Amino acid sequence: MKISTILIILIFMFIMFMGGEFTKSGLDWYHSLKLPPGTPPAIVFSIVWLFLYTLIAICLVRIWKTKPKQFGLIMTLFVLNGLFNLAWSYLFFTQKRMLIAFIDLCFLWVSIGFIICLTYRSSKLNAYLLLPYALWTAYAGYLNLGLWWLNH
Repeated sequence: MKISTILIILIFMFIMFMGGEFTKSGLDWYHSLKLPPGTPPAIVFSIVWLFLYTLIAICLVRIWKTKPKQFGLIMTLFVLNGLFNLAWSYLFFTQKRMLIAFIDLCFLWVSIGFIICLTYRSSKLNAYLLLPYALWTAYAGYLNLGLWWLNH
């Protein structure tokens, strides 16, 4: 396994770990909230995020290996995306700032859209690997806004 692949895996493990730590810090609070219709059981979130991070990591490794024309921009957007992702967990669960977390989630979703558009040019498969992430993030936006609306 190449160093770049190991590095990508380690970065994703770090993001997953930190996101999990932020989430754990607010679970009691979260379970006390009124939930919007369509909120899945808690276990679904862990399973979906593991699946999504796997798809994202596969996409990143493929991009790293092929170095498409806009490689630098794509990687910068992935870094920003990871920061938005961590910030959401921190803002929502640790700070309990649902509306600000929703705004962050909007930036997260837009960054996913840009990444999909840029990767589509060089590899449709890479773009398709990110579609579930975009869809789940849109659904998370609905849940986030619904939680804010029902509990503010």
